[in-house]
Amino acid sequence: MNYARYAVINARHLPNKVCLIERTPSKNQRRTLTWKQFNDEINRVANYLTKDLGVKNGDFVMHLQNNSLEWLITYYGIIKTGAVIVPLNFRFVGPDILYAADVCNPKSLSWDPSLCRLFSPVQKDLKTVKKYICVGDSVPKDMIDYKTVAAYQVTQEAIVDVDDQHDLAMMFTSGTTGKPKAVIHTHYSLNNTAIGNGMSYFVEKNDNYVFFLPLYHSGTMSFGHPSTPQEQRVRFSGSSLNPSGSWKRLHRKRVRTSSLSCPLP
Repeated sequence: MNYARYAVINARHLPNKVCLIERTPSKNQRRTLTWKQFNDEINRVANYLTKDLGVKNGDFVMHLQNNSLEWLITYYGIIKTGAVIVPLNFRFVGPDILYAADVCNPKSLSWDPSLCRLFSPVQKDLKTVKKYICVGDSVPKDMIDYKTVAAYQVTQEAIVDVDDQHDLAMMFTSGTTGKPKAVIHTHYSLNNTAIGNGMSYFVEKNDNYVFFLPLYHSGTMSFGHPSTPQEQRVRFSGSSLNPSGSWKRLHRKRVRTSSLSCPLP
């Protein structure tokens, strides 16, 4: 089963239930999506990738973004097409990005212009990347503004059926002991991780889950994925971590499950 099908199922059965809440205290901003809105946005991305960019089942698409609703929308949009997502560590430097590209030969890349210092020096060497989607402000003229994707009119269901062993994601280690090492997650392995973790810490349907770690990190995704089959509400921060505010949020929202960074006091 394509793991993105959980979004389809939840959108059908719980269309008006809020599933994602992004807080950005630095901008005094709070954004939410219901399951139906989330699935519609995923479909916009998936349809745009396949119909306008020619992304096909089995293609690799690199992903270099900070935490945001758009991170999750593009993640699920990519895997919904049957393509393989390659979420990159935003602490990677140019040689790391090039190394990852040499391993997977990506067809497209979705990136955040706030990470321009990492990406721009090596863009000319990313030979297989044909199209760039820029999620944020200050979009270069030769790239696609994510606003164009978000305004795409085609929201018909775009899910591609895949078998359990179909590759879902190629994730890279941080490279602290040499070059970053690639690890493959299949739709089957991610589904099992979600169900296993959900059973291990007794996830319930109406729980609140809060994470403070970067989304590209395997730990964040491993602990966060049970929220999808269990129809949880997920909360996260779109800006830098404020320890005091984080503890208050955990208490105020009656959070049962959270992913925290080790130095959080």
